Amino acid sequence: MTDDQANELAAADFGLDQHTEGDAHGVDQIRALEEALLGEALG
Repeated sequence: MTDDQANELAAADFGLDQHTEGDAHGVDQIRALEEALLGEALG
């Protein structure tokens, strides 16, 4: 899965549309959360 696919999946999971204007900060928060969760999962 590419980063873009992962970001789209995360955005969908949170009921967000990452293409909405002004939502870039929310996407950054999702990316940070996803990276933290992935880091925990991989140990």
